[in-house]
Amino acid sequence: MIYKSWKKRVRKGLANRRPTFDSNVVLMYNDSSKCSTFKLILAKEKISVRISTKPRNHVSIPLQIGKFHEMFLKAIQKGKIKVSDAKIILRKDDRIEFHLTVKRNVFTINPETILTVDVNERNITLVVFDKKTKREIFARIIDTCKIFEIDAIYIKIMRNLQKKLYKGHNPKYLPEWIKKIMKRRLKK
Repeated sequence: MIYKSWKKRVRKGLANRRPTFDSNVVLMYNDSSKCSTFKLILAKEKISVRISTKPRNHVSIPLQIGKFHEMFLKAIQKGKIKVSDAKIILRKDDRIEFHLTVKRNVFTINPETILTVDVNERNITLVVFDKKTKREIFARIIDTCKIFEIDAIYIKIMRNLQKKLYKGHNPKYLPEWIKKIMKRRLKK
């Protein structure tokens, strides 16, 4: 993409030099075949990542891990979690971070009943269905229009008070002569 946009800019006369490819992030994908760009080596003494640079050439990077990461590495060894892809990120303080993305199989549960919830402006409807017979077991409508009525009444009262007292202005910024008139009217 960078090279194509550079070629367009050269044709228009906007670019002179070659494009540079400066990146702090390297993405690596783990193929299901035998040839992948990285391999996670899980040994008892040290845990490292072996990254392929060229055919039959690689670089090994030792990893520092915490107790939280050990849980995932044990699951990878047992085969419960599969490694999908990884990122190597170069930080400004010359630290290298290795981010590993994993996939896990999710087991679905076959429920006996299904709950549906419908949230509307004026009500909430709850219905429970039996999965086998597809009949309604329980239904309930919770009316929430009273909340809206209270809110609407409150807003109406506040607006009427603001019209009477402030006439649409903040009392802090009213001139002194208007404040005196308002005080006289409020005393009545």
